[in-house]
Amino acid sequence: MNYYGLLKGDRVYTIYFKTAAGMVSLQFADPDSTTHAYSEDLIAPQALRTEVPNNASARLVLEGVLDRSGVLKNISVLQSTGAEFEKQVLAAVPDWKFSPAYRGSEPVEVNAILGFGVDTK
Repeated sequence: MNYYGLLKGDRVYTIYFKTAAGMVSLQFADPDSTTHAYSEDLIAPQALRTEVPNNASARLVLEGVLDRSGVLKNISVLQSTGAEFEKQVLAAVPDWKFSPAYRGSEPVEVNAILGFGVDTK
């Protein structure tokens, strides 16, 4: 995904997870780390529930916030090549659940970019 610089933080992290619509990339960063130096890296969130329809796919890039409880919120579309797939994913994402990102033993709210149908190599 070519959204370099969109996520603010001392470091941008990336994880990948499988869905019925294929592999999804999740890039995330702690925006507070731009103004506060931390001695520990973030521990990546883990996808726990990520159901999507498997009868369609297209390139779709979303941005939002992964909160301290592992819920995606404030989702908006950065790029879409399939209106029907976009509609289906946007309807499904509110039901998704992740373990939160952690810094040490504390959950951290992070900004996130999700990529569907992107080259994950």
